Amino acid sequence: MKFTLKSSLKYLVSLVFGIALFWWLYREKNYQDLYDRFQNINMFWVAMSGVTALISHWARAYRWKIALKPFNLHVSTFRAMLAVMVGYFANMIIPRIGEFARSGILKRTDDTPVNISFGAIIAERAIDLIILMLLTGSVFLLEFDKVGTFVLDKLQSTSGNLMLKVLLLSAVGVLGLSVLFILYKYRARFKENFIYNKGKEFLEGIKEGILSIKELSNSDRVRYVALTLCIWVMYFLMSYLFFFSLEETSSLGVKCGLTTLIMGGIGMAIPTPGGMGSYHIFVSFCLTVYGLEKGLSSDFALLMHSTQSLIVIILGAISLVITMIIILNKKESPSKPEDVEANIYR
Repeated sequence: MKFTLKSSLKYLVSLVFGIALFWWLYREKNYQDLYDRFQNINMFWVAMSGVTALISHWARAYRWKIALKPFNLHVSTFRAMLAVMVGYFANMIIPRIGEFARSGILKRTDDTPVNISFGAIIAERAIDLIILMLLTGSVFLLEFDKVGTFVLDKLQSTSGNLMLKVLLLSAVGVLGLSVLFILYKYRARFKENFIYNKGKEFLEGIKEGILSIKELSNSDRVRYVALTLCIWVMYFLMSYLFFFSLEETSSLGVKCGLTTLIMGGIGMAIPTPGGMGSYHIFVSFCLTVYGLEKGLSSDFALLMHSTQSLIVIILGAISLVITMIIILNKKESPSKPEDVEANIYR
């Protein structure tokens, strides 16, 4: 991925946006209270949450390995895991670069064509997006009364007339429909637009990536689905088990854990470095809906995000070092790739 002026500006905007969101949420934070809360944290449950994170990373690597088999590409789970962790590590610095880093790493270590490995990543991202949308819809239906009541209460408690807010929301809705009408009426002209064509190519790539899973054998297809379910179960447990690390959040139930998973996923999907700011706001809002005090909600979001980020940073850095050793050894003895990986374990 080349760092042009445009990409540098996009990174700068995402960084500033993430910092602004983080500052807005924690601008009035009493950090002595946060330190005291951290002192009382139950590290056993933090560790258990970390274990589920590790399992999810392994499952993602194994799933990626399986997706490459129809192309006669046989990659070890160890190498795939290294690439996945380096990709996560890269995303902590520059949003959305992790997918490119994953494919690039596997190209350097196993000579895997970038377009094929990246296509498999697009497929898994599309599937994960579909699952996230289905879970979001399910949670919205299950917790509609709780979320809807919270939002209405917030609207009524803020300054201004509720009817004025309704009118403003209606105006936004009318404006949105007008934009859709214009897009439909002048669709032929928009089809010649560069952005439109790029979007179309992206959607077609997602479609091809999903259809490529049909090329898997029946047993590999079952493994692929099982690993996908494993990833999302582990994602849920990452949040749910972390509840038990603090006495104040230990009574939160499964539904809250599922909602936290969804909100955290949406926050991480926003292009800020490592979900900085966006993750904290969405998770903090979620926990506030379930009755937690605002300060406690933001503290919990900060503690959980910091813990998971620390795991990614440590494992990502270690994986990067091991990857560099593999690449260097491969350059010295390219005819014996099996000896390269053996040296890692010595």
